[in-house]
Amino acid sequence: MQAQKLAANERLMRIIAHEIRNPLNNISLSIQHFEDISADPAMKKELIGIIQRNCKRINQSITELLDLTRSGELEFKKTYIAGDHE
Repeated sequence: MQAQKLAANERLMRIIAHEIRNPLNNISLSIQHFEDISADPAMKKELIGIIQRNCKRINQSITELLDLTRSGELEFKKTYIAGDHE
């Protein structure tokens, strides 16, 4: 059971790393391209949009991760389950 948990955690960590690394690479490339271009306002606006979208994507990934780690409180209630018993 412990080995299965560790394997699941490893898979989760790889997924998280992938989901964060991809947008970071896009941001890095956009910044490099931003530095290389002349003062073309349209291109700069497009690159800024790429950077903003990827920052939002990273933030969303982190929010989802934190939501998964929050332990919710359980609410126990008495419930009658109808069956074939009379």
